[in-house]
Amino acid sequence: QAQAIAKVAERNKVPFFNIGSQSDAMRGAGCGRYTFHVEASAAMYLDALAMMGAEAGRKRWYIIYENTPEGVAMQARAVKAIAKHGNGGTVVGSSKVEVEQPIYYNEFNKVERETADVMLLLISAVDQIAFTAQQEGAQLDITTLAYPDQISQTRDYISSARQLAPEKNIPVRLALWETTFEGNPTAKDFNDRYTTRWSEPCDPTAWACYHSIKMIYESALATGSVAADPLVKYLENPATTFDIGKGPGVGFRPWDHQLRQPLYTLSIDQEIEWVRIDYQTWVGLGKDAKQLPAPAANAAAAVAALDRFGDLAADSGCRMPA
Repeated sequence: QAQAIAKVAERNKVPFFNIGSQSDAMRGAGCGRYTFHVEASAAMYLDALAMMGAEAGRKRWYIIYENTPEGVAMQARAVKAIAKHGNGGTVVGSSKVEVEQPIYYNEFNKVERETADVMLLLISAVDQIAFTAQQEGAQLDITTLAYPDQISQTRDYISSARQLAPEKNIPVRLALWETTFEGNPTAKDFNDRYTTRWSEPCDPTAWACYHSIKMIYESALATGSVAADPLVKYLENPATTFDIGKGPGVGFRPWDHQLRQPLYTLSIDQEIEWVRIDYQTWVGLGKDAKQLPAPAANAAAAVAALDRFGDLAADSGCRMPA
């Protein structure tokens, strides 16, 4: 859907803010001059997951990925991420699984045979629940990191995963935004205003939607125009940054229009009793939110740190139209 909308935006020269698709193809050969990506790319999430594994001291990676063209591409990019951020870690094996595969015990046996100490799940949100529930039955005790698509970043999903796999649900998750994060005044103010206004946590898509509109508004004020070309030039200018709760240095990369931004890790509270209509327990499912990479002191330092996530200009397949 995002790719179809982007084509219409390019044809009609209308700025399009992508808050839904993580596809690297949209940042690569399918990039467009009028498309800007507020949602993080798959490459950014994979780099961050590799960093999380390295920080936990894990070295021997096993990758579970889907038997689809996108799944194969993600597996290849994950290998690259581990080589770049894995602190000496290596991929000791991988398994290609079918979408909606019912049984994963063969994969568990392979993981044990390769003596892996971390599994990376590159499968859908629904299949992740089935996988971890069976992992609990198999008593496979291993660090598991899961790819965070938009559904699996929501509190509703996290609560379901915890209920269906009480022991082996993913204990530390990665997200575009975290409703409990209070690492800077802008983030705390936004989360407080959102949660008090709606009495529910701010899931990442809500953050992306609100701040896309905020960035468009601020760009129109800065340029004194709502015409497409002045807005595009302003948005892709390396000197343009936005205060959207993620610290300094946040702006769109000129080579692929991906928003340069940190991501967030959160620990899942395994003890709290989740009640769907109780706001406090809903929010309380996540705790100990941390920004990844850690906040920088200034914009220059932030840009250098944030460019560790995703594909840089030299590695990008994007050839931005003039």
